[in-house]
Amino acid sequence: MKSIFQHDEFYQSILRSFANDLPGMFATLKASYTNGQRIAARDASHKLAGTSATFGYPQLARDFQVLEMLLDQSESTSEEILDAMKQLEEMINSLSKEGL
Repeated sequence: MKSIFQHDEFYQSILRSFANDLPGMFATLKASYTNGQRIAARDASHKLAGTSATFGYPQLARDFQVLEMLLDQSESTSEEILDAMKQLEEMINSLSKEGL
């Protein structure tokens, strides 16, 4: 989708909005997990996976899907979840520097 609407001004404004909001949305997801709200974190991860895929960021979407799966499985350790979050945070920071 990203390449189809590459020169569409409205699409670009939506993409910029996503880029600007993504770090905050991810921080909210992390805070949910940290505060023991695993289901809320899983739901946020699911939404961010779908949104990332819709905007043409398949790797980001896959990483959010991995996090969603980890949050959904009771046998996942905190270390696994935090490692997945760290990887996502690094990718988000990298994409933010590039302007998504």
